[in-house]
Amino acid sequence: YTTVQEGRANQMSVNAIRRVARAGRLPVDVVAYPDILEVQDIRPSRRYERGFRVGGAKHTIDGSPQGKTAWLTQPYHVIPPGLPPDYRGLQTAPTEATIVAFSRCYERGWQILVHAGGDAAIDLMIAAVREATRRHGPGDRRPVLIHGHTLREDQVDQVRELGIFPALFPMHTFYWGDWHRDS
Repeated sequence: YTTVQEGRANQMSVNAIRRVARAGRLPVDVVAYPDILEVQDIRPSRRYERGFRVGGAKHTIDGSPQGKTAWLTQPYHVIPPGLPPDYRGLQTAPTEATIVAFSRCYERGWQILVHAGGDAAIDLMIAAVREATRRHGPGDRRPVLIHGHTLREDQVDQVRELGIFPALFPMHTFYWGDWHRDS
């Protein structure tokens, strides 16, 4: 979870971009996805206001595999110093908060972009999409899986079935592949 102060800072950032847009000073179109656990006043729109719009919400479930903070179902092969032998990374958003965030988005018809690098984080995203769909019915919400570094083969069909768009990071292996192999 984040603090109230961080939430205010994120809301101020969205408001700052909105002010720059209203002043006509954006050289490109900008679509923002504020963190749903930090910003309450999200107000997505499909229309730009002088080059700016809020497209939906963002949610972060875990960290990165190279930082050994992606949330995995199995322990890391090489555990960072000082951590227990069953260390599997970090779940950065509580399960219930994730379910509530998805439900809020689905109830309102908002798109949600989800940072999930580890397979345990992806499992939680899949569960949250299933529960939100059960509560609010199917719809054209197009949830996005960002990164999906350790997407398992058994998760691929579920992602397809639920209409989750996988915005994967295949260049990750180019940038970090040797490091992962060695650690």
